Amino acid sequence: QNLCMVNIVDNCVAIVLAVAVDLVVNVLPLPDAMRVDRASTQAVRSIKDSWTSVRRAIDSALCPEEVGTRSHFNTFAKSLVATKVLGREASLEQREHRLPWKTALFETFLASLTSMWMTLNTLEHTASGGVEGGDKTNSFLRIIRLPHVQKLRLCIACRMEEVGALLDVFAKEDALMQIGSSTAGRAVRSMHRPSHESCIRELMRMPGIRHSHDTTLETDEWCMGCVLLEACEALASELQSLRHSLVREI
Repeated sequence: QNLCMVNIVDNCVAIVLAVAVDLVVNVLPLPDAMRVDRASTQAVRSIKDSWTSVRRAIDSALCPEEVGTRSHFNTFAKSLVATKVLGREASLEQREHRLPWKTALFETFLASLTSMWMTLNTLEHTASGGVEGGDKTNSFLRIIRLPHVQKLRLCIACRMEEVGALLDVFAKEDALMQIGSSTAGRAVRSMHRPSHESCIRELMRMPGIRHSHDTTLETDEWCMGCVLLEACEALASELQSLRHSLVREI
């Protein structure tokens, strides 16, 4: 009986200590020097930063006013690894009074982000003619100035902003928390994205477009245009899938 009472007291003390630590860490204000964000908070911040970087880099690659390019390969590789580690740590957090961490959705999002990052690498390689960090070639600039390509760029930018606004779903810790919507989301749903066939037809009508079996990707404008359009289609498809996955969790 005495041993049973000791176990009960020990369990009560452990519960009180756990609640006290949770209050100190999550509720009571601490000096900035002592404050350490939870892994889940850091993971949400990291994935938002990665998303913003990819969004800006894709828009820059498709912008005819920006002549230069820069390789984002190493930068994004490090960012994605760090975000993945934080996501795994967030899944190990004690969340008694909070909704479970969305591990599967987080991993799905990272996989899609990696796919988009690889598509971005293809765009940057095509834009610079294979020269890492080089200027966009005249042929590439001619192609991205096409009206249909710029409309695709706008659709992709709006869709990425819409998905970015939904990333707060990872920070949702209770059922009452509301996830904000984006004006870009409403805009892109009313926007007619040009079809792949119409883009190809516009590319074929481009004055002086060159195509030869003896040229390479870096010099063949027709091949370059097809790669660009396929990359845009891949991005649009990935974004649509991501949006559906995030909306289901709200």
